Amino acid sequence: MYSSEFKAYSLAYYKNAIKTGKIHVNKKIVDLQYKLRGTDRIVHEVLRQETPVLEELPTILHEDENFIAVNKPSSLPVHPCGNFCFNTLHKLLELEMGYKNLNTVHRLDR
Repeated sequence: MYSSEFKAYSLAYYKNAIKTGKIHVNKKIVDLQYKLRGTDRIVHEVLRQETPVLEELPTILHEDENFIAVNKPSSLPVHPCGNFCFNTLHKLLELEMGYKNLNTVHRLDR
């Protein structure tokens, strides 16, 4: 079922994940011949690590009641995407620098 429904990994990966308990059913390790039932709860445990970014924080260039202008490190994405969830400009401004209810308006490059 996993290899046909979820294309992120190979059939060999899913077989190994089931055998090692990374994918389990109803909190139990099952074998490859297990037949799923409608009430089964399937869990796939994975460890996700974000790609690191440069250690420097964004620099606030201008701020007033309507907007802020920010100079961000080049390795830092603006918003959550792909492998980035917390290492983003939006999350750093919110969680580390205290800004709330942010919306990206425009991006200026050199």
